[in-house]
Order: sequence, then structure tokens, then C-alpha cells
Amino acid sequence: MAPVWSLHVSCIVQGPDVHHFVIGYMIHQALKESLLRDHDRRTVMTTGSPDKIGHGDKTDAPGALNALMAAARSGKRAPPVDLWNPPLCGAIDIRIAADGTWVHEGRPIKRKRLARLLSSVLRKDADGVTYLVTPHEKLAISVDDAPLLAVDYAAEPGSDGEVLVLRTTMDDIVRVDADHPIRFALEPASGGIKPYVLVRGRIEALINRATTMALLQDDRFVDLTCEMPVLRSGVHRFAVDPV
Repeated sequence: MAPVWSLHVSCIVQGPDVHHFVIGYMIHQALKESLLRDHDRRTVMTTGSPDKIGHGDKTDAPGALNALMAAARSGKRAPPVDLWNPPLCGAIDIRIAADGTWVHEGRPIKRKRLARLLSSVLRKDADGVTYLVTPHEKLAISVDDAPLLAVDYAAEPGSDGEVLVLRTTMDDIVRVDADHPIRFALEPASGGIKPYVLVRGRIEALINRATTMALLQDDRFVDLTCEMPVLRSGVHRFAVDPV
């Protein structure tokens, strides 16, 4: 059976009152998360170890990135936000900071499961604005840099060489290819470069500095023999040429 994506709310008001709908949604999901957390505790008590995928704030334990890659291959899909066309219900005081932190009314959203859920309904439209989109409403949010942040990478064997796989703080797994290219931009403050990878739709992830430095020193993915350095992923090549 196809998944049913529903918030059980509708956009029937405008202005400040619309915030109550999204706040109610967040509270609903926070309660749901609490139930899931209780389930996790029971799992630990009965089995001695929690499910490693999607629990906690870190996935850098041995094999965790490989586990996420395997989960991504299993066919789990993000909500089909590009197919939804709800009414614009205004803006909400949610900001995604440059370090990937979600902030609501000046306070960080500390529950990663909730931030991950909200990130799954992100959409950037042709107007350049990033929205939270559900079947019933569309709300604008602010983004300091990119809405996602890539913080880890791995190599996946491919028929045309190793494929570069990136992980975001929201546990998105992105295989770099023609549909998920890397672009480079200048960082005005330092004069350095900032790489971005296209995750889905128009949503990009900034590749953080530590991961960028590691990639540029990894001869599996970088070619320094050309006039300009090139990042490679399988048959695909991306010139380190900020524009």
C-alpha cells in the first residue's frame, strides 16, 4: 500500500494564527517521538542494544554510515513534496543556521528526530524561498546558508570506479552523480571555497569544512593532475571551480 502523508490539518486561517497549526504539528510529532523513545528504551532492555539507524545524534560509530547506505538502498523514500500543491499559509519563525541547527523562535530544536522529520518536507521553489510543505499547507522558513549540511563521506564500489557517498546531519544519503552534482562557490569572508551537493529537488547540502578538506586529500576522489583540481565519483567529474 502506498504511504499516506497527512497532517490532519488544513490551512483555513492566515497571518499569525497559522503558526498554531505548525506548532500543533510539531507538538504532535514531539509526542510521537516520545513514544518512539520509550519503545527504544524497551528495545534496549529486552535486547541489550538499540537499533543503530536513526537513533541518537551521531552515526559515526563503526559501520554506521554503511548501515545508513544499506537502509537507503532498501528503497525508503522521502515524502513526495514536489507533487503537493497546498496553499501558501505565510511564514513561520523557523531558521536553519549555517551549521545545520534548526531554530524555532530563537531556540534550537534539540530533538533530532523532530528536526529530521521537518527536514524531510523541505522544498525550495523557483522563487528561491525554502518552505515546509505538507499536503495541506506551505510555510516559508529562513535559511542562513544551505538547508542541509553534509558531514561524512564514504566510497561505494561501482562498475566505473568508486562512487562518492555523502551523509548529512539529517541522515540523508547522497550518491554523487549527474542527478546529484557538486558545485563550488566562493566564500566571501575568507576567499575560500564552499562545495554544495544537490540532495533532492532544489535542496542542497553544504559540505562542511572538515569533510571538504578530507575529500581534497583523498586520492580516491580527487585528481590533481589537471590544470584545475577535479572531484570524481564513478564516471562523473566536478571541477573545483567556484562560480
